[in-house]
Amino acid sequence: MRDLTAQVTSSLLQFPEVTLQALGEDEITLDSVLCGKFSGGRNGLAWLACGPQLEVVNSVTGERLSAYRFSGVNEQPPTVRVVKEFSWQKRTGLLVGLEEAEGSVLCLYDLGVSRVVKAVVLPGRVTAIEPIANHGGASVRTQHLHQSLRWLFGVAAVATDVGHLLLVDLCLDDLSCSQNEIEASDPSVTMILASEV
Repeated sequence: MRDLTAQVTSSLLQFPEVTLQALGEDEITLDSVLCGKFSGGRNGLAWLACGPQLEVVNSVTGERLSAYRFSGVNEQPPTVRVVKEFSWQKRTGLLVGLEEAEGSVLCLYDLGVSRVVKAVVLPGRVTAIEPIANHGGASVRTQHLHQSLRWLFGVAAVATDVGHLLLVDLCLDDLSCSQNEIEASDPSVTMILASEV
């Protein structure tokens, strides 16, 4: 087992130089380590995040598709903790969980325009995000969802470190209001006591 050398069996794609530069900034701290994931979806996305910086590349070609630096409400920039692929109305984006000093923000990031189009402030620290539905309305078939959830237009399940599991209405039927991670909306809490949900 000594003097082993790596054998390259396939060609490796290099990330674009601009992506490597963006993720190698001097102000990155130890608690904001580099993380990323290759998507298994049809889009072949790969995302890389370090601190407030998010880079999205095509996992097949290595081409840089989108980049964004998240801002915080105070001087300290937020940290990208969770990213999940999300599609709606023939658009592709990411659900991004940001950690700030006071809590978390769930952002809907549109890859087509490289910006946040929806944002909601959440209690605690986001530990997981799972898209549930990317549509809504009275005519939607709800064979896998409770009937009361059809009135929500885009639903994401969000788990936090304080033990909450939140069903968040992304309000995809109203993209007219300008939101970003700084001007995020406060959650409007609705208690659902039905056991079937």
